[in-house]
This record gives sequence, C-alpha cells and structure tokens, in this order.
Amino acid sequence: SLSLKDKRCADIVEKTVSEKKAFLQGLFTNLSNAKAVIYFSSVFSVMVSSELSNPSILLLLILISAESFIWFASAALLLSGQKIKDGYHRGAKWIDRVSAGVFGSFGIALIISGLN
Repeated sequence: SLSLKDKRCADIVEKTVSEKKAFLQGLFTNLSNAKAVIYFSSVFSVMVSSELSNPSILLLLILISAESFIWFASAALLLSGQKIKDGYHRGAKWIDRVSAGVFGSFGIALIISGLN
C-alpha cells in the first residue's frame, strides 16, 4: 500500500506528464494552424524590410514570440475555469457561426480588394 507521501508524488508525476502532453498537443496544434501561419506571415511582411538589420529581425522574432506566449497563456488561464467552459459549450454553435461570418467577411473583403 502506498503512503500518503507516495500518493502525492505519484499525483505530481501524473499531473506533470499530462501537462507536458497537453503543452505539446497545444504547441503542435498551433504550429499546424493555418490562421497562425497567416498571422505571422502578415506581421513579418509588414515589419520586415530589406533595410532591417539582423539584430532588429531577431528582436522582432523575440517580441512576436513573447506576444504569442502571453496571449496563449492568458487565454488558457482565463478560459480554463469551469464556468467559462460550461458557458462556451452552451454557446459554441453560435460562437462558431459568428466567427465564421467574421472570418468569411474578411476573406471576401480581401478578394474584392485584390480584384480592384
């Protein structure tokens, strides 16, 4: 039989493994997310020019990485509460519809501006 201390250690190890798995799953999901690729491409295309020095490009990369980390860490902390999760699940269908409408409108606007 495990002592209370052994059970706590086992819980910590189990939690650490599951947090690592969750982190890696989130990382790979984001890296394969087309919206993230488009976001970073748009930021770099606006911010990086041929006159920009290598140290400036490195600083820009660090700043964008920090901004992304802060955003995703904040979102994870703010949206991980049970009440928030329950509310999201109740309204998920409408949230998805509104989001699709907004992104679709942006896409149509881009197509129209590209044709002009």
